[in-house]
Amino acid sequence: MISAPPNSFVLVDKGVMSRFLLGKPQITEAYTKLTNTSVPVISASIYIELMRWLVNIRGRKVDPITKKEFEFIRRQLDKYVQLNHAECIELAVEVSRIYPDTGLGDCFTIGVSLFFDIPVFTLNQKHFERIPGLRLYRPDNYDLLETN
Repeated sequence: MISAPPNSFVLVDKGVMSRFLLGKPQITEAYTKLTNTSVPVISASIYIELMRWLVNIRGRKVDPITKKEFEFIRRQLDKYVQLNHAECIELAVEVSRIYPDTGLGDCFTIGVSLFFDIPVFTLNQKHFERIPGLRLYRPDNYDLLETN
């Protein structure tokens, strides 16, 4: 049987992507199920956050990734569709104004999600749930996903 092609997009944030790229089992399961119905995408800000994360885990003193792992993950990131539009920045600024405790990356993620009207797959729901009109993607195993 051939499965139907994905018919929608889901914006995947840094926390989910980084755990997926490291092969965390519950995240990998949820991500794999996501790809059966949707196309996972990132934004420019998520790409930048992930590149900073890569540099940090490459240089950490305990359990750093190898240069080969770094290059492999970087090449994987380059394959993702990056959704961006100038109006996303305006929405991000508005989110920051209304909710000043929301971090820079989350503000941009919210702006992209609202502009393109696509759900966000995040482990940090507290800054997202309160945004009117924003949709969250919650996999069946959400309560089991690693948050560390």
